[in-house]
Order: sequence, then C-alpha cells, then structure tokens
Amino acid sequence: ILSTPTSIANYLQYKLTALDYIIFVVSERVIICKPYCTAVPVIGLDTHLRTCHRVPLKLRRMTIARFNNLPAI
Repeated sequence: ILSTPTSIANYLQYKLTALDYIIFVVSERVIICKPYCTAVPVIGLDTHLRTCHRVPLKLRRMTIARFNNLPAI
C-alpha cells in the first residue's frame, strides 16, 4: 500500500517515466522527486531544486509559487 511518502518514494525507484519528474502528495504536502526517489517537503523545495538539480533562481521561484498557492491541510 502506497500511503506514506517513504513508501511512494521506494515504489518510484522502479516506476520512473521519462516525462514525470515530480508528483505532489496532497495529504502529506510533500513533493516526490522521482529522479532522486525522495520526498521533499514543500518548505524544502527551494533548497532541493538549487542543490540537487541546479535550477536557476527565476525558475525555482516560479515552481515554488505553484506549490505555495495550495491550501494548507
């Protein structure tokens, strides 16, 4: 059963697709980074994108804005 970010991340190690890089687990408010097979809390997204993927600042801000507009649970 895929009910926790850890179980989802472990499952994704074997189910990667070329076009899907991240998914958002609403109930946990975490992002699953498929290339790294890890759960990233929304609050840590900036650091993850900067250090692991070397995403430029402007693109990081645009990406983070999408997740910050989601209602808190």
